[in-house]
Amino acid sequence: YTLSQAIRRLGQFDLILCGKQTTDGDTAQVGPEVSEWLGMPSVANVRRIPACDETGVTVEMEVPGAIETVRVPFPCLLSVDKDIYQPRLPSFVKKHESRQRPVTMLSLGDMEDRDPRHYGLDGSPTQVQRIFPPEANDHRELWKDTGAALCERLFEKLREEKFI
Repeated sequence: YTLSQAIRRLGQFDLILCGKQTTDGDTAQVGPEVSEWLGMPSVANVRRIPACDETGVTVEMEVPGAIETVRVPFPCLLSVDKDIYQPRLPSFVKKHESRQRPVTMLSLGDMEDRDPRHYGLDGSPTQVQRIFPPEANDHRELWKDTGAALCERLFEKLREEKFI
């Protein structure tokens, strides 16, 4: 929420790039949450950006068991994997020039929403209790039959699993 408020304050943009996840909470939700607060499309798990033009960007994203390619219009947010590009070291001249550039600092008073209860730990919608890898669920069933028979079988399976 804080990042979305700061982005609103800074003004217009076409593209926001975020990392995939942090090392503290490790929830991989910051990028998608920022895009929700800003009301814009986002793509997570971006592994490559093959094309970009004035209207949008084409990305490859990892989904379980596959790579999908999607096109997203601007403005948008992309959450990228750490290996998407190899960062390059800045030149000595660029480092020297940037030493004198001012850094914009924002405080609560600069935000559109100035309620301190909406920020920090108090404003967080999540509290990480424990971090652990999810269990793999590789169980699959493949059904082949007519449409009507498959429909009936699916209905029975949903009832058996107590979804309906």
